Amino acid sequence: MPNDMVPFVPMGAVDSTQPLPRLVAQALRQAEADHHPDVPWKPPATLPGADALRVALAMLTPRDADDRVIASCMAALVIAFEPNTKLSPEATRLRFQVWKDANADLGNALWQRATERAIRGLRWMPKPAELREQVKAELDARALRHRRCAQMLEEAERRLAAA
Repeated sequence: MPNDMVPFVPMGAVDSTQPLPRLVAQALRQAEADHHPDVPWKPPATLPGADALRVALAMLTPRDADDRVIASCMAALVIAFEPNTKLSPEATRLRFQVWKDANADLGNALWQRATERAIRGLRWMPKPAELREQVKAELDARALRHRRCAQMLEEAERRLAAA
């Protein structure tokens, strides 16, 4: 039955939790320290290797959350905020698809973190955009790191072509 009680057991994140290559992580820390909206960012004089930057880009590219994780998180949200709601199987599938379309790019770890924060901090069932707001800082940081890695890789390839 779609409305049966389902215990919320956070699954291990499938998202990459391995550290970025050392030189890339060091360059990104410097980039984050230098970040200012009024000053254009420039790649460091010494760039990490292109292979390390490609690995970092792959690690920072968001992977869609698994259906199982999304279903578990949605079940937890419904149990926490709408315990008496009874939906038809078709309405349940539709609700699942709407939430998946809106937030699948969060990945498993951020879906779980957003769900936990929503349950702890919100008074009403969040809309998909409100769930996303729970992890906005992490999303923005991931996007900035990805953008900086792409810029450093582009600069490394430009310098290699010029040499």
